[in-house]
Amino acid sequence: SGIWRNFYLSGALELRQGVEQLPNALAPKEALLRGVSLADFIDAMAVRLDGEAAAESNIELGIHFTDLDSHWLLSVSNGVLHGLPNRKSEDPDVSLTLTSNDFKFLLSGLVGAPTMISEGRLKMSGNPLTLIRFAGLFDQFDSNFNIVTP
Repeated sequence: SGIWRNFYLSGALELRQGVEQLPNALAPKEALLRGVSLADFIDAMAVRLDGEAAAESNIELGIHFTDLDSHWLLSVSNGVLHGLPNRKSEDPDVSLTLTSNDFKFLLSGLVGAPTMISEGRLKMSGNPLTLIRFAGLFDQFDSNFNIVTP
């Protein structure tokens, strides 16, 4: 099939020329993030969660999205991220108020929380270290991976 042929040709090229280190073409771009629905973005976050690192974590984030006028509860427990729309927690570890796009930019690393707070785009209550710990639970995938060579 064409797919297997491409795998073999890519592997042969790697053996002859090595792996060419390219800039991270898969880095999330602002326009791409704007086009992704909030539910899909949170589902992608759940896939990227490092289960082993999050195994002992119990974190609840209460988020109010001002542009959607909706509340979400994100909870990490037993190494799993649950994104629950239209839910609130009585006592979340951190509460965030921001737009859905700003949330995507924040968790993708395009904009830092201090910048968003200083610009008035993010309101936060609770322990800010918990937000930092939450953001550190996600894997960063490398798009420059080897196909054949170790």
